[in-house]
Amino acid sequence: VADKLQKAIETVPDVAAVTPAIPSPNKQAAIITVYAKSSPQDTATGDLVKTLRKTTIPETLKGTDALAYVGGSTAAFEDISTTIFSNIPWFLLFVVGITILILTMAFRSLVVSIKAALTTILSCAAAFGILTLVFQEGYGANLIGLDKTGPIESFLPVIVFALVFGLSMDYEVFLVSRIREAFIGGETPREAVTDGVATIGRVIIAAALIMASVFFAFMTGIDRTIKEFGLALGLAIILDAFVIRLTLVPALMHLLDGKAWYI
Repeated sequence: VADKLQKAIETVPDVAAVTPAIPSPNKQAAIITVYAKSSPQDTATGDLVKTLRKTTIPETLKGTDALAYVGGSTAAFEDISTTIFSNIPWFLLFVVGITILILTMAFRSLVVSIKAALTTILSCAAAFGILTLVFQEGYGANLIGLDKTGPIESFLPVIVFALVFGLSMDYEVFLVSRIREAFIGGETPREAVTDGVATIGRVIIAAALIMASVFFAFMTGIDRTIKEFGLALGLAIILDAFVIRLTLVPALMHLLDGKAWYI
């Protein structure tokens, strides 16, 4: 059965070579090594894994008692990606939902909490866009010591998103707490925004620069994955602090005026 499977795999268009089946001492199992024509990071290699699992293996083993599995690092990463992305909606719903709920309770404002969640998603999206340009498209890759391009690890966006969301909410709480104090103290909504940014802005700048410096230091290492984390987290923090928290958020609250504190 193993020899039959080997010959069947050899006929698959995207297969470059197949080693003869290596049986176990008791002849109950065997290993066949398959080499793809494309690189491990190529989309075609992932498609080959699916072809072997869904078409080649089932058709070849039909009518036998034999079982065959596709393993190895390429198949493992394909499985991890499938598992992660199938659960992304629940992950986002949980993180964003909890954030909106807690901020609404803290600031007594539904508008402020929804605005905080949406603008943080914007920070992450911008960071992921730049990450894709550098690590997948190769723009400026040589500046950070990257010698080749390839797909971003499937687990990275989830971890980066969770970390950035937590840090971003720190800056949001710093800023909006001060704005709310001024507003409750009798200032108009727009005066409160001005007062809040003037009072707490330098704290956010200092905190963001410290965190970004730590994350950017990751890029001095030689490991590609560590570089990805460093660039993604560092960029997300800089973008979130300077573009989102200290520019976009005050502008939105200024435009919303009293509606910003709707509950």
